[in-house]
Amino acid sequence: MAAAALAIAAVALGAQTEVGKQRLQRALAEFAATTSTDTAAKAEQRAAAAQVEIERLAGELRALVAGQDRLAARIATLEQSLADITGSIAREAAAARAAGAAAPAPPPQPPPPLPAPAAP
Repeated sequence: MAAAALAIAAVALGAQTEVGKQRLQRALAEFAATTSTDTAAKAEQRAAAAQVEIERLAGELRALVAGQDRLAARIATLEQSLADITGSIAREAAAARAAGAAAPAPPPQPPPPLPAPAAP
């Protein structure tokens, strides 16, 4: 803490002379320029990194949408196949019912003969 107070006192005393004022102004100007340059460079780096990340995410999104489209097409194909299968089963059942109604029922089979009783 004493070192900080001593540094502030040295700056205050140095600023009392004309040469000290000029040195202090140059140092502050250089510090401000360096800080603003560093800040601008960091902002540009962050913007570039953000752009790269945006492009990466956009690519992943395109891949996901393409996958979703492929899955939707495959599901539609499966649904159509299922509809074809169930439709053909219904047509076969209707044809069987129609054929059963058109043909007379076969006569009932006589029961098999009973075996003869055994002699005692």
